[in-house]
Amino acid sequence: MSVVDSKKRIDVPSDGMMKTTTATIDVEKAALNTNGKGDDDVNKVKDDNESSSDESSEQEGHTKINDVNSTDEIDYNDEDQNLSETSSEIVIIEGQQQQQQQQQHSKYIWLHAFYHSIVTIIGTGILGFPYATSYLGWYGASIFITCISGYCYYTAILLINLQEKGQGTYSDITDNIMGIGYSRFTVRPAQFLNFFPTTAVMILIGGQALATIDSLDGIQTLSVTWWLIIDAGIVMVLSLLPDLNRAWQVSVVGAFSAFLIVGYCIGGSIVAIIDTNSDSSDIPIVYEQPLSATEDPVFDYTLMSSFGSIMFGYGFHAVLPDIQASLHDHNTKDSKSDMKKAVTAAFSFSYPAYIMVALIGFAAFGYSVESDVLVSINNVLSKDAMYVIWIFVTIKTSTEAAVYNQAAFTLTRDITGLTIDSDHSDHHPRNWKIDFGMRFVYVTAAACIAVFIPFFNDLTAITAAISITPTTCLLPIIMWNKKHGSTAPKWRLYLHYLFLFLSVLTAVVALVGAVVEIVLSFQSGEYE
Repeated sequence: MSVVDSKKRIDVPSDGMMKTTTATIDVEKAALNTNGKGDDDVNKVKDDNESSSDESSEQEGHTKINDVNSTDEIDYNDEDQNLSETSSEIVIIEGQQQQQQQQQHSKYIWLHAFYHSIVTIIGTGILGFPYATSYLGWYGASIFITCISGYCYYTAILLINLQEKGQGTYSDITDNIMGIGYSRFTVRPAQFLNFFPTTAVMILIGGQALATIDSLDGIQTLSVTWWLIIDAGIVMVLSLLPDLNRAWQVSVVGAFSAFLIVGYCIGGSIVAIIDTNSDSSDIPIVYEQPLSATEDPVFDYTLMSSFGSIMFGYGFHAVLPDIQASLHDHNTKDSKSDMKKAVTAAFSFSYPAYIMVALIGFAAFGYSVESDVLVSINNVLSKDAMYVIWIFVTIKTSTEAAVYNQAAFTLTRDITGLTIDSDHSDHHPRNWKIDFGMRFVYVTAAACIAVFIPFFNDLTAITAAISITPTTCLLPIIMWNKKHGSTAPKWRLYLHYLFLFLSVLTAVVALVGAVVEIVLSFQSGEYE
């Protein structure tokens, strides 16, 4: 019995590309049996070929070979037809798969990014805006909030356009434009200095909210420290979700809480204004700082740190690339379009919210407003109403911390090499036990900062100066200039240089003010 193996290569064009299909045809042929002498004839051909002595046997062998070749040719024709049909089916299937991928993009997918964006943009830093306004004044706060909102929206759009498919983090974008390793000494330190204190601030506000709920009846069951620890536990549980893509439900709750907190801040402040203007109230609202306050050395530094307190509300750029990557869009155009839509919608709500909370909160309580405006509102609204808002403050801070933590965990895994090599979107860990330990240590350390350095206004100012300024105000401009500087108009580049200078100046002013204020407060024994 003899076996003949052959291979045939067929190139089939599909959508302008050659798709190659290789088919292996195995043709098995039995020895010819003629008049019951098949085996003898084969042996005879073999013997005659070895001896080359019998011409008639040799001719018979040639005849059999010709028969085999003829049979092969028929088999090949059949196989050609089958392969042609199979290749056509493959082309159709692949075309259908490509069409299905295009149809898989939902017009509502941008809402996932919107939820995350609202949670990170409308942070609890907004609660300190009336306090900052009491130092910056009506016009100062209005102008600064308007300018920084417009500028941060502009840099957000630049950052979205700079992110390409396959780039899942801020570091990926930076290294692609500025060179491999650039993010190691710029983006990553700035991001970590953003994520970590932000988590500490969220635990601080959330823990204080729980402590306030505990004391609304006049009796406090647990100390503030214990409530901070409990809130840290809530943050830890929410931070155990695998990635941002599967944490969008958390952000939905956080976004709802953000809307509610803004509503309470505005509504509570309006109630305070009405109560003050009523005939029964004999306590006027004072908007100018008393002379004793302005002559205090701490006043000037608190004024300086107020710029940082407002800038703290614009630190979401550090997680923007992570949110964009979590959409899992099939092409870059969809990804950028969805992200721009989400950010535009978020800013359309955040800017009016910032202005209204800052100005109405200051109008309600004047220079005596607390660094957390809800503490001032706590004395105006009913106990039941404050139960609701403090619960949602706890929810908001916990969800906001969880979103920032997901980006922080991705960053930490990338730095330590614990990310699965093939996972360039969600950056899942190689070892879940090590990853859990890393998350636990991270949240615990942030809780310690909240317990031992409970300075809300100063923590937000320092965070804004050393980390939010680079990731929000500087790097998007620097990277855009690097990528498009050769073709961009000169006026735009000069405008970018002006933006960079003003951003650095503001950050230095805020940092110096916050640091000196902490030092002077410790020296005076205010925080003992």
